Amino acid sequence: MSRLLVRYQAVLATSLVAGLFSLVVSVLLVIDFASRGTTELFDAPAYLALKEQLSSSPDNNVSQEAIRTLDKELRAVYFHRRQFTHTGICLLLGGAALTVVTARWAAALRRVPPHPQPGGAEVDRDAIQQQRGRWAACGLVAAVLASLGVLAFRANSPLPANVAALAAETARRTVTSEDAPPSADKGEAGKEVAGKEVAGKEVAGKGDGAAKVAEGDSPTAMPTTETYAAQWPRFRGPVGSGVSAWSDMPDRWDGTTGEGILWKVEVPLPGYNSPIVWEDRVFVSGATDSEQAVFCFDADSGALRWRRDIPPPVPGKEPLEVSEFTGYAAPTMATDGVRAYAVFASGDVVAVNFEGNQQWCQRLGPPVSAWGHASSLATYGSLLIVQFDQGKKADGRSRLMALDGATGRVVWEVAREVPASWASPIVVPRTTGDGHLLITSANPWVIAYAPENGREEWRARCLGGEIGPSPVMHAGVVYAANETGGMAAIRADGQGDVTETHIEWRTDINVPDVCSPLVTDEYVLLLKSGLLACFDRKGGDDPEPLWEEDLMEDVSSSPALVGDRVYIFSNAGPAWILQPKADQCERIRECEMGEPCRTSPAFQPGRIYIRGDHHLFCIGAGTAEEKPGQ
Repeated sequence: MSRLLVRYQAVLATSLVAGLFSLVVSVLLVIDFASRGTTELFDAPAYLALKEQLSSSPDNNVSQEAIRTLDKELRAVYFHRRQFTHTGICLLLGGAALTVVTARWAAALRRVPPHPQPGGAEVDRDAIQQQRGRWAACGLVAAVLASLGVLAFRANSPLPANVAALAAETARRTVTSEDAPPSADKGEAGKEVAGKEVAGKEVAGKGDGAAKVAEGDSPTAMPTTETYAAQWPRFRGPVGSGVSAWSDMPDRWDGTTGEGILWKVEVPLPGYNSPIVWEDRVFVSGATDSEQAVFCFDADSGALRWRRDIPPPVPGKEPLEVSEFTGYAAPTMATDGVRAYAVFASGDVVAVNFEGNQQWCQRLGPPVSAWGHASSLATYGSLLIVQFDQGKKADGRSRLMALDGATGRVVWEVAREVPASWASPIVVPRTTGDGHLLITSANPWVIAYAPENGREEWRARCLGGEIGPSPVMHAGVVYAANETGGMAAIRADGQGDVTETHIEWRTDINVPDVCSPLVTDEYVLLLKSGLLACFDRKGGDDPEPLWEEDLMEDVSSSPALVGDRVYIFSNAGPAWILQPKADQCERIRECEMGEPCRTSPAFQPGRIYIRGDHHLFCIGAGTAEEKPGQ
């Protein structure tokens, strides 16, 4: 009898568990359907906007490519949801069937013999329970079928049932001409359609393909080395050193009164990236959780020449999370003089020509990083350099790649055995022979590569922890810093592992966690928060700071050098012009921006371009003409 009771309890427990499982699956299915909304693939707002754009310009192959890209993304989401629903229905049916079978089995094991009643009547309790069980089973089946019917009605979609049918439908709906030139998009007219007309072809994973270049953009000769060096084409200038080629910079301004401000313009989208300048154009990027765009301002007037919106990727199951310290557009753009390039927290890398036409888009996917993506871009000739470190070292996700500037095609790519980093790569002339070096910082290595093919030249083990400051090179020595690992001065003429042979000196005093080092002919300046420390550039066996200067404000902007003076902008708004000397830091002047500033300045003859939390400033001779964001 006891064995029968145990058997009954086991079967009953199985029935209860199966019933609870079926209930959970039902709830998950309902939640999934409720969260989808009513918009289907061909009703998506972005897709409809592109169709409208294509209807007005049927010969625009830029819009055609954009529709194909968006279609691919939405198609993947659609079939993922269908698979989820199919799996859920199968589990629900299986759970319901198991519930019914085990419940009937438990009832049979619990059968109660008939009890005679006074007057000779008998009550067959087993027959009554069987009848009730049949009604309960019928009710459960009816409830399951009704639920599935409601879900099926909710899931009724105008989309084809499989990928092949969907591809045929897409081909029918989308214009497929490959030879028509794109429509013109210049000046004010370009600004009007910038929010709709996009280009680019998604390249999955490691870049298996790239967008076709808009045919209206004929190849343009790359600028000379001299022309490139005269611009401010990337984070901290041509070689990433923060050193201005001109000494005629303004040294007095006030952003609150407009004194010394040539112009001031609101940037429509937020971003912690610094401005880059090429001749008469200033580029910045901005993004939120639903928008990402590139902006081009006139360097002389501050007028918005154009805005190019980049459609963000279709959201996945988990929303993109970023740190408040980086946001959605922390990396500084780069330009090769022909195109301007931007990368966002979403992992989207885009190229836009100087007229505002998007050339291509590489969608690398959001990097795995606690602080978001902040590594700025660099160029080498017509190659775009992307340092894409992410995750942990053991994950094997980090990589360094060079993309063809004209097409977005991956020219070379190397894996990096490092965790996530936020430092930016630099491309600098070799100290011996011709050519250049591509230098990167990440825990625990400073690694130099050949930028033309990605071949590793040398590496030095000298860093630790989370790497934020970018390396710099001066007079053949690379200076790389991080507050955990300290700062190391490394001769750049080595081969292989140069940890024991080419590190000239090190220090762990006042080493920054965000600001990149500034190196002059005489000094190495390290800025940690608001404390500036000055070292002799020659270092020594046990280097100590020549002096330390407390600016009494937090600073995220990397220091910059103009002649023999140092320019520093603070998070709160004050800015300082300093002159480092062997025995002291001489404060030349304190200026005021009028708003927080966390980015680094760009220099051109007689002008400083700097981005605050809300405005882009041009500091120069004149009085501010504030322009609204456009």
